[in-house]
Amino acid sequence: MDSFENSFLGGISNAFIEESIENLTEANPEYNKSYKEQRELEKKLSELKSRLSETDKNFIEKYENNIFIIRAAEQSWLYLQGYRDCVKFLKLFKVI
Repeated sequence: MDSFENSFLGGISNAFIEESIENLTEANPEYNKSYKEQRELEKKLSELKSRLSETDKNFIEKYENNIFIIRAAEQSWLYLQGYRDCVKFLKLFKVI
């Protein structure tokens, strides 16, 4: 795949993922509760980080950024793999 295809597919998959997360929030009260709790925990963490030295803050921010990058890559990859598996399944049963 070239850069355009990756960019295009990434944009489409991100839109589908966002819509799916919205549906998850509506359909799963436990997820919704945990999501709201996470927002409160983030506020507390931000408050705690403000008390740290610059070195410690930078360390934690680098850690958080790396986690974000890893999770975003995993999420996109899994979505794309699900799409590929769906196409294989549809071809197997001669739907497409």
